[in-house]
Amino acid sequence: MSERPAGNTDRFAAVLAADYNNVVQQLYIAYFGRPADPNGLANFTAQLAAENAPSNIQAFNTAYSANPNVKKLIDSFGTSAESNALYTGGTESFLTSIYTNVLGRAPDPEGLRFWIDAIDNRGLTKANASFSIMAGALINSSPQGLVDAALIRNRVDVATRFTSSLDTPTEVNSYSGDRAAAVARGMLAKVNQNTDPAGFQGTIDSTIASLTRTSTDRPDELTGPQVHVIYAIPSDGNDAGLDMNETLSRTTGSLNNWLAGQTGGRRLRFDTFSGVLDVTFVTLPKTDAAYEGLGDGKRAGIEQDLASLGLVVPGKIYLVYYDGSNPRNCVDPSTPGVNTGQVAVMYLKGCGGSQFAGTATTAPGVLEFRMLRGILRTLGAVSATAPNYVPDGYVNSDPSDVMYQGPLAWTPSILDYNKQNYYNPAGLGAGIFNLATSPYLSQ
Repeated sequence: MSERPAGNTDRFAAVLAADYNNVVQQLYIAYFGRPADPNGLANFTAQLAAENAPSNIQAFNTAYSANPNVKKLIDSFGTSAESNALYTGGTESFLTSIYTNVLGRAPDPEGLRFWIDAIDNRGLTKANASFSIMAGALINSSPQGLVDAALIRNRVDVATRFTSSLDTPTEVNSYSGDRAAAVARGMLAKVNQNTDPAGFQGTIDSTIASLTRTSTDRPDELTGPQVHVIYAIPSDGNDAGLDMNETLSRTTGSLNNWLAGQTGGRRLRFDTFSGVLDVTFVTLPKTDAAYEGLGDGKRAGIEQDLASLGLVVPGKIYLVYYDGSNPRNCVDPSTPGVNTGQVAVMYLKGCGGSQFAGTATTAPGVLEFRMLRGILRTLGAVSATAPNYVPDGYVNSDPSDVMYQGPLAWTPSILDYNKQNYYNPAGLGAGIFNLATSPYLSQ
């Protein structure tokens, strides 16, 4: 860390001076590109103290070869679930990511060749390589090395401030899971060699605020039409925390990745905040039984109550994951010209026990395809003038079509089977809804 004047009133000064805290933050940044979480920080610092491990990064790096417990600690980063999710490519891809985490830049060709050889041919573990890259950069006196060292010091300082700012149980609990890690990683990536860490505190605070549950639609990162996600429970419902445990991020990611594979990379424009899915949580004013009493008007009743809470605005459509029942439907979309609105509702207790996709890169299952149908119908598919239209907004072209409805078993795997009914970049007939021209799809 940089020298600090005597009498410094910085409220983080004591934490920043804690040697093991510094080393652990360096480990987290080097390998995961993010600040340590409070529990991880406490656990690792206790282990280092018990081992009487060196607190200087260069000495600590050397101890990897001499102290089996230090080696085990560093290697645990490389065998973690987070590591397996982050680093799925080969050695070059891994090193490019580590250079980005540590130095905020791509590796130079000479350095890249050196580290690839060390990992692939000389037995260096990836975890030790990441820490060695950081240790070496901090003592490199070349012009580039001085820039790299300043950036590392600033990122460690900001990471320490971030972890120390998680000072309530709610904030501590919010910094867990893939979404939270991605948000914190994005924050730290903004820090460079010229950043004033103390002046960065406002960004730290806003980042932490973005991790906690929100009952509002956070400020938009995109302009124009978007798809916003809401997790809603009835007034007597049980809160399963689907907005906090990554479930909704994973299911919408799965359906959107599948869609991109069908459209040459074009995706639905989901509403995001700090680079991740923006999900609003709401407890609705009625019981599940009261909504069920509306019969076929249940979806409209939910949309009306969301609108009365100020959660439905022009220019967006809404995917509402409603933790309640519906014996008639799994997904109930608004359909232009039939039951107008901006909301498609998935009734989580009305979908027959199906499971959401486990990750954003997992192939979509029945729930993802059902919600995609709801999105398409809410946007205007399938027009009554489409060649293979059947009521109410489906097609009978082939059971593999996402929008198929007919006597055969639905086996969704294709977006518009014959490219005549609702998706064709080359164009469709006059008056036929075409997802390819929808402003809700990235162009």
